[in-house]
Amino acid sequence: MSAAGLPLAEVVHASEGRTRLRIASRRDDAAFFASMAAGLKAVRGVSDVKATPLTGSMVIFHDEPLSAIGAEAERRGLFSVADGSAATSAAVPALEAYVNPRTAAVVSLGLIALWQIYREKYFPSALSVAMHALAVAGLLQTDDGSPAGD
Repeated sequence: MSAAGLPLAEVVHASEGRTRLRIASRRDDAAFFASMAAGLKAVRGVSDVKATPLTGSMVIFHDEPLSAIGAEAERRGLFSVADGSAATSAAVPALEAYVNPRTAAVVSLGLIALWQIYREKYFPSALSVAMHALAVAGLLQTDDGSPAGD
């Protein structure tokens, strides 16, 4: 519970137009989440709310900043958003911030080629997968000297 006695909502994931909140203290409380969803749908900028009492979470679809929706939810006595969360509508970094898709493709294709070699499936499986891995990595060039992966 927050200082005002409202349930505390933690931002689990936020992206543009969609935010998942978790209210762990009210997990399994179907009546609470039903009233919460109805109350949030009345907030300006909220287009839909999907509540899951079993996990204690809800997904809010919105076109207003989450900070404004959180402030309005607190004003209406629904919940308060945990401090230090993504209430400022800062999105969680995309997977590309952690993994380069091209590197992931090269590693995946390389592992598939090794698996085919292990299975003694040298031609054409292992060779063709290895060629694709080299092309994606930019190490294989065409006749005119340009990279085959581009």
